[in-house]
Amino acid sequence: DTEGCCPIHQKKPEEVSEENYFFKLTKYKDRIIEHIKSNPDFILPNFRATEVLNQLSEIEDISVSRAKTSVTWGIEVPSDPEQVIYVWIDALSNYITALGFDPDGNSDELFGKFWPCDVQVIGKDILKFHAIYWIAILMALDVPLPKTIFAHGWITIDKAKMSKTTGNVISPHDVMASFELKEPDALRYFMSTAANSGKDGNYSDDEFKERVNADLANNVGNLLNRTLNMSIKYFNGEILPEHLCSTELYEAALST
Repeated sequence: DTEGCCPIHQKKPEEVSEENYFFKLTKYKDRIIEHIKSNPDFILPNFRATEVLNQLSEIEDISVSRAKTSVTWGIEVPSDPEQVIYVWIDALSNYITALGFDPDGNSDELFGKFWPCDVQVIGKDILKFHAIYWIAILMALDVPLPKTIFAHGWITIDKAKMSKTTGNVISPHDVMASFELKEPDALRYFMSTAANSGKDGNYSDDEFKERVNADLANNVGNLLNRTLNMSIKYFNGEILPEHLCSTELYEAALST
């Protein structure tokens, strides 16, 4: 921002200098670009793919280790006990190591069963790590790529990202208690309508009350009231098979 702070964490970055090991990410730049362009469903929503392509245009080789003097906990670099593996390299590898992946070709059956995955669902703020770093690592290992990477937006609070750093995290249980809700359905409905599949969804107490009153109490409530009254008036309150426009929909409603 104008004060030099991170717009998400509201803290100023600290400039440091140290020796690290690097991964030659630039070697895989063109392959990643070609894969994204050749597979329109590889990164969804599509505008996120454009975002990644823009990042790739300026990509550089990345540091994959940290000096123990700055990061005291981590997996040691096998050939250098004074360095630990950068957390994102460690974390990304868990997708396949947890399935028993073996770079020497002796992987467990679970790896063959579940990888490549059909879709990896991630937050928009870690898209670069998954759509660039992770993909380059898999290419370097000659491991199949995930079929789709889907980046969802944030749940924001009063238009700001929820963050432990800023202390604005709220619990759905607290929301239910505040509004004296016995069941979570109203809150589930609000969150499902507040955000679409790729963009942020905002929560505020005022928006929650307005949406529930307008959509559920007024629209759905009035529809239900009129429907029940008409069923009582014209059909003695009974729902018979011949009254159904869709038996399949009726059975689905009963099962949910």
